[in-house]
Amino acid sequence: MNNLADILKAAPYPGRGIAIGTTPDALHGVILYFIMGRSEGSRNRVFVEDSDGTLSTRVFDGSAAKGDPSLTLYNAVKYDSGAVIVSNGTQTDDLFANDEPISHTLARWDYEGDDLCTPRISGLLSPTGEAILSILKASNGSGSLSTRHYFEYPRTAGEARFISTYDGDNANPKAFRGEPLRIETPLDVDEIWDALNADTKVALYIAKFPLGGTQWNYDTVLTHIRNRHKSI
Repeated sequence: MNNLADILKAAPYPGRGIAIGTTPDALHGVILYFIMGRSEGSRNRVFVEDSDGTLSTRVFDGSAAKGDPSLTLYNAVKYDSGAVIVSNGTQTDDLFANDEPISHTLARWDYEGDDLCTPRISGLLSPTGEAILSILKASNGSGSLSTRHYFEYPRTAGEARFISTYDGDNANPKAFRGEPLRIETPLDVDEIWDALNADTKVALYIAKFPLGGTQWNYDTVLTHIRNRHKSI
């Protein structure tokens, strides 16, 4: 299996990334999410965790706020006893609110409407450890049509899958290609944070969710957050 830190060191700009997997002892599911930014506005953000465990992106310095907030400010992670939802955009709330297959909800969504046609990436972790990852991206790299890709993975001890918005090229970002990468489940927040490009990294979240029927509430989830800027 690949090591996520090694992948990130070799990819200056993967953009935003999601990994979902299981700890080596198979007792916990793991969610990883990070954001990066090439512009000053994109880098002017932090992760904030609310009292119910919701993870959101917030503006760090309001006087320097730039860009389209609908593409940069959103709930990234939400969970209850039934599922954990993680995504790189406002589709998080839609996925969380609808009791239907993830493919049905995302059929209403397309890639992001920016100049790069940024893909929408989303993930779901079930209480039994199964994972779903999805990427919505522009057909043939541009145009008005989306292609929608869904990947389902069983609970496998010590294993995770990783997907990002871009292929890692900082100068000319292209949409992630192929299946999510099979990796060792990332658990060391410092290792991953240090592996992200120092100039463009913004924030990192890694959380462990107990599997096997335990209720997922704020007291049972172990969370680690790193922010480029001091948290608000």
